[in-house]
Amino acid sequence: MSEALPPLGVGQEPYPGYRLREVLGEGAFGQVWEAERVGGPNVALKFMPFASSSAAAKEIRAVQNIRQLQHPGLVQIERIWSQRGHVVICMELAEGSLMDLYESYQAERGTSMPAEEVCRHLTQVAEALDFLNARRHLLDGQRVGIQHCDVKPSNILLFGDQVKLCDFGLTAPTASQVRGHRRQGTPDYAAPEVFQGRLSHHSDQYSLAITFCVLRSGKLPFPSVNKLRASWPLRRPTADLSMLSDREQPIIARALRPVPQERWPSCCTLMAELRAAVDGATQARGGISPVDESTPRNEQRRAVRYACVLAAVDVSGQQAALMPVLVPGWPVRVLNISRDGIGIHAGDQLDEGTLLTIRLYGETGKPSAPRQVRIIHATQQGDGTWTGGASFSEPIGDDELQILLGTDCTGDNEVL
Repeated sequence: MSEALPPLGVGQEPYPGYRLREVLGEGAFGQVWEAERVGGPNVALKFMPFASSSAAAKEIRAVQNIRQLQHPGLVQIERIWSQRGHVVICMELAEGSLMDLYESYQAERGTSMPAEEVCRHLTQVAEALDFLNARRHLLDGQRVGIQHCDVKPSNILLFGDQVKLCDFGLTAPTASQVRGHRRQGTPDYAAPEVFQGRLSHHSDQYSLAITFCVLRSGKLPFPSVNKLRASWPLRRPTADLSMLSDREQPIIARALRPVPQERWPSCCTLMAELRAAVDGATQARGGISPVDESTPRNEQRRAVRYACVLAAVDVSGQQAALMPVLVPGWPVRVLNISRDGIGIHAGDQLDEGTLLTIRLYGETGKPSAPRQVRIIHATQQGDGTWTGGASFSEPIGDDELQILLGTDCTGDNEVL
């Protein structure tokens, strides 16, 4: 059995140079604390109890395998140590999780998260999962893919406009389409093959699809496993996707197929299909997301009354300075603005990942400060034009956000 960890308190130093500041979370997994670090930014310390040294070693080995990988969608882990029957993981400090964000929508609006926002966040998660899942990682001399094995809203952390996966203690390498594996993880989000003691290349995609359902509606597509019985059942019931739109249901249904090989080829493919469905629904409503004054302040998004334009475009990705005319006559209009980014409509192709440097001009003719944004999703429309979303590279301050939200933009300007 694990030795009891002495009660943790504000001001304690569980490791030299790290002073506990406040509890961020507590549960069956242990405790997560914010800690001040000498000579650097604050960090998160996760204290997890373990019943044996072998269990602790397995956790440490799994986390170390992920720690050596470099991807912007994976939480950075600074160090790991053991302490009196516990493993302590030191990682970068987040603003919260997607579950926290969902709960803020519930508390402030009484609604779930908008489909556009869910897609924006989970597209980043999909990129991280496809990076992990690809059979490209060299472990013990073998090229393997890595399944996260516990994808859920509380394991997706917010860092400004970016989200990152965390909690890597259950990650498992995969060198074949299906392999034997312990039934572990969170049963409500686990794929049916995990219920049967197996793991596939598409198990994480299944969990990502359930995460989409929960963030969109607050509901699981199945009865909660923990409410049915204490142990893992052998089968999943049929999914109930009535909480989703008609466009979303068949896409999620494929991701939840019981045969792993019948799911989408990748997590990014799943999210591309969902983004197209959501963008199509927005276009059917007139091309602009509906205005809702009850949106939480930090996520407020309003439709621009007339349409702003991009005053300059930098497609080089090398600098944020405004550039001279790069694409004269290329009409690019802003459909909506939020703290996270902008919705845009363009007369030419928008490529995901492209960096743009923009100025927004209001009715006074005074431009906003230059801002760099990155295209995070784009869809071609039936008339050959493109719509998409771009996230700000740096946070928008309250004053600037209010100016932008109140801007009445002329509709006839062109790219300068």
